[in-house]
Amino acid sequence: MRQPTPTSVAPHSLDGTTSIIVYISIDCTNLVKKKRQYPWPRLSRCPGCGGVRVWGHGYVLRYFDDYPEGLYLKRYRCVDCAGVHTARPDTHYRGFWASIGCIVASMYEKAAHGRWIRGPNRQRQQYWWRGFVKQASRRSNRQGDSLTLLFTLMSQSIILATHSLEYCEIQSVPETAHLIFAVTPPTEYG
Repeated sequence: MRQPTPTSVAPHSLDGTTSIIVYISIDCTNLVKKKRQYPWPRLSRCPGCGGVRVWGHGYVLRYFDDYPEGLYLKRYRCVDCAGVHTARPDTHYRGFWASIGCIVASMYEKAAHGRWIRGPNRQRQQYWWRGFVKQASRRSNRQGDSLTLLFTLMSQSIILATHSLEYCEIQSVPETAHLIFAVTPPTEYG
């Protein structure tokens, strides 16, 4: 079985006062069954500061629309920057219970046809739309049609429905190109 790997993170400050959301490709049906025994990946580097001393830091219960019970998501702690990083399924934006697919479908339907999708209630979809308008205004001063702006924001890895000005982007997790280890050469090599 292939181990899940981190794909991206939400930004944070490096002073240890905020946390990073680490988006990981997760088999959520397997996570529901195994709960805390789910095979979480070990982070090789801190997504915030790049430190190598990242340890498991327990679990946190999070709820999502698609699952009737909460999911135990892994947390990590970096000794170097004192940051606490929480794993999150890469199918869900930070702070949202609905999946990215559901939010994007709602935004697309509203932009293309001027109506809401069936399923999530109208108030939630209006909240998502107001977040989209806020992000579109910040990025392009709302120039152009909504459908073009939707695709533009998606290509820039913007969390479409967020009202947050600080946590509005999804950034890639830095990958190490090589293994990091210390080597002490023999003294005769100078």
